[in-house]
Amino acid sequence: MTNIQLSLFDDQKAIPKLDKSAVAEVPDELKSDTTNPNFFIIRGIIFKQKGFTTLAKTDLKKGFKLAPDNAVPAWHLAMIAYNEQRLHQAKYWLVKAIGNLTPASSNTRNRTNGQQSSTRKVFSFFIGIICIRLGDPDQATMHLQDAIQPGFEGSLVAIKKAIDLFNLGKSEAAIDFLKSELKRKDPETFELLQKMTLQKNTSKHSEKP
Repeated sequence: MTNIQLSLFDDQKAIPKLDKSAVAEVPDELKSDTTNPNFFIIRGIIFKQKGFTTLAKTDLKKGFKLAPDNAVPAWHLAMIAYNEQRLHQAKYWLVKAIGNLTPASSNTRNRTNGQQSSTRKVFSFFIGIICIRLGDPDQATMHLQDAIQPGFEGSLVAIKKAIDLFNLGKSEAAIDFLKSELKRKDPETFELLQKMTLQKNTSKHSEKP
């Protein structure tokens, strides 16, 4: 089985340029091994980025079923659900993704644990936003404090302000404010947040690639 390291932190090495059909873009070494979860994960990400969300969900779920300890398909399924306003489903996949962030081996522990810490904060940030939208300010506060600045009382003031903005119907302003707080207090995590949410499904496609 092909050993491709599919990473949340350096996925440009795993995901080909999106200038061909989705199937053609899957690495050649994976095409002959459709039992490899990376086949479905990579193709699912490509479908997602092209706007074929139904196909993306099918492939990402297959990838997750084959590799249930992999955070990557869970993250992308969460973002699809979030963009579709299926908030309970988005939270479900984000919780799965957080649960799949495991300690690294000793030779890469410091570097990878730092990356996983930032990734965990990104996941917590989105769970916090979802909890606000679901009307659960206590859970939102807990997750957002983990994301913005764990253990720092000042973050509670910022989170309360964001929740108040949400309650006034100013959701975009609230999210922008929370992002600005994250950028100010944790630039590394903010940069990762931007990287992981940069791709958006803006074009409308039929469900045939």
